[in-house]
Amino acid sequence: MVKRSKGWDDVVLGKPSAVADFEAQANEFLGKAQVYLAQGDLHQASKKGWCAASHMAKAVALAQGWSYDIHAEFSVVLIKLGKRLARTDYEDCAASP
Repeated sequence: MVKRSKGWDDVVLGKPSAVADFEAQANEFLGKAQVYLAQGDLHQASKKGWCAASHMAKAVALAQGWSYDIHAEFSVVLIKLGKRLARTDYEDCAASP
């Protein structure tokens, strides 16, 4: 299950059921990723892990009314979320090769 950080309820509170759908899908993908990881299938584990992260970003973007139509917007959504939650400890990651 995806851990909710402080402020998560403020991000999604009172939002459409599609947000909950993306969150549920993210949890499903994360569970599958953990199974594949335990089996040593790193390729499938990484694919499912990416799907989990992407679906959570979609949930946040939808809840906030932000664009997330292509994967290139993934880091944009995370940076906006970090600013919304007053977090700065991840910003260097977006610039890493």
